[in-house]
Amino acid sequence: MRRIGGQALIDGIIMTGKKCTAIVRRKSSGRINIETRNKCVSDSTDGIDRIFLIRGINYFIKLIKDVILNLNLYNIKDKKSSEESSILIEFIYFFSKSKIITFLVGIVSFLFMFFLLPEAIVNLFSIFLNMGNFQIQVSSLIKLVIRLIIVFTYVIIISKNKDLFRILRYHGAEHKVINCYELKNKLTIENVKNASRFHRRCGSNFVVYIIICYFVVFLFVPRYSIGVNILIEILLLPFMLGLSYEIVEYIGRSNTAFSSILFSVSKGIQNFTTKEPEDDEIEVAIVALKTSEGLKAKNTIKELFLMGRSILRDAGVDSYALDSRLILEYCIGVTPTQVFTSEIEVSKEDEEKYLNLINERKNGKPIAYMIGKKEFYGNDFIVKEGVLIPRPDTEVLVEKVLEILKNKKEYTSICDLCCGTGAVGISIQKNNEFVNCTYIDNYDIPIKVTEENIYMYDLKNRSYITKSNLLEFFIENNLELDGIVSNPPYIKESDIELLMKDVKDYEPHEALNGGEDGLDYYRKICEQAKSVLVDNGFIAFEIPDNKAFDIMYIMTNNNFVNIDIYKDINEKDRVIVGYYKSKID
Repeated sequence: MRRIGGQALIDGIIMTGKKCTAIVRRKSSGRINIETRNKCVSDSTDGIDRIFLIRGINYFIKLIKDVILNLNLYNIKDKKSSEESSILIEFIYFFSKSKIITFLVGIVSFLFMFFLLPEAIVNLFSIFLNMGNFQIQVSSLIKLVIRLIIVFTYVIIISKNKDLFRILRYHGAEHKVINCYELKNKLTIENVKNASRFHRRCGSNFVVYIIICYFVVFLFVPRYSIGVNILIEILLLPFMLGLSYEIVEYIGRSNTAFSSILFSVSKGIQNFTTKEPEDDEIEVAIVALKTSEGLKAKNTIKELFLMGRSILRDAGVDSYALDSRLILEYCIGVTPTQVFTSEIEVSKEDEEKYLNLINERKNGKPIAYMIGKKEFYGNDFIVKEGVLIPRPDTEVLVEKVLEILKNKKEYTSICDLCCGTGAVGISIQKNNEFVNCTYIDNYDIPIKVTEENIYMYDLKNRSYITKSNLLEFFIENNLELDGIVSNPPYIKESDIELLMKDVKDYEPHEALNGGEDGLDYYRKICEQAKSVLVDNGFIAFEIPDNKAFDIMYIMTNNNFVNIDIYKDINEKDRVIVGYYKSKID
């Protein structure tokens, strides 16, 4: 009977099936890389693989050949996580470069750790401990304990290293996906996650059963000198390999009470050598099995979401779940519910598009620029690079202006100054059917984006868009306004480089830079507003925190009265409103 099998790597899985051997690895970018080899498993066994005990020796030789062949796959120097590599990682990297050195060191280490060291310790015990008539049995028991300690110390060392610990999780993922497949369940992340991580044919069982076989056999083998004892153990190694293989095979194909007892021992071993995998590691295992078996290896909508979420989470993106969902919705036009539940497969083209955008987000590009929209005050607005992305904090500005317009119904003409996307003015107009709004910006991209948003919400009959240096358009044409609403640039020039990467590297600096103290635009706007506002007309600004009284001083010096300051949900000063008086008594 054909038996699919695999091997865990630091960053992926090797899986051998009926079609090929698939080497599937997760790159540091989050993408899954697939390589294939012609080696596969057959439904029938011929020749040496049918000979009792001998087939175990053949299996061990193939295992060693595979380990040497795959040494280069443990070179993870290009992985981001290993930029600050531990001594253990550097050690693995060094030996992964030379197969001959690794083979020789491996043989010497195996002979020392498995034969010489246990025998030397037993002899040391015999000097200080009188074993009497049970010398053979006690010696065999001591060797069993020492060998098990060596094996499990190795596993513990791996589990303590962040990079190498992934081997244990990928080992668990390999078991889970094979168990799920052999039970004929659909290969989804959820199904694989629910499958057992303990497998009857696990290769790590093979190693431990060799140790147990040595223990049992040498309960009856007389002891001689240290050299003769080691020689006997080495000469019996092929027999132990064959016997251990037959035990693992028996556990794998039998459901008897005795095989269940042996499998319980295997579970105890695998509890150390496998760990529960994460979703992105399960995804790698699914791709490996599907590729090795010649099955369709496309990802489902849900699997893509989990992949993207994992990439952004590992990159330290705070909104990793939301961003990966929004990008997926944008790429393939699905609903939020489908993102979390759909098992529909995604085309390779859409997957490539999605992963490209995920990688851009990972590198700091704002999500709004990638999907071309941003939600603000309950509505989506078109957003493009070159225009400031609307923030939820600015919604306080909209709310306060709507309150003013509700109480002052005679105010019907306002201006959204430094309009950007036009989100502030459009949100006001959508919630007040009587107000007309002029949208002003001094740059081409914001003017174009605002125009698109106005047309999208069918507000062109109550809107006017013009490019102007602040209020110069109104001054030159002797036009008046009932109110001005503005979210001007207010970041101090020296603080621009201190902003978050996704702001300073992507958003337009002209929409951020407020001059030396961050208040240049407030001074200019307040000065110009005196020539534009009707008597008792209002001005409403979004303001930076801790600058409210400085801006109040500017407004007061320009004949603004009844000034109020409003806080946002975080209790930070966010909006300031004042009314212009042409004459102050």
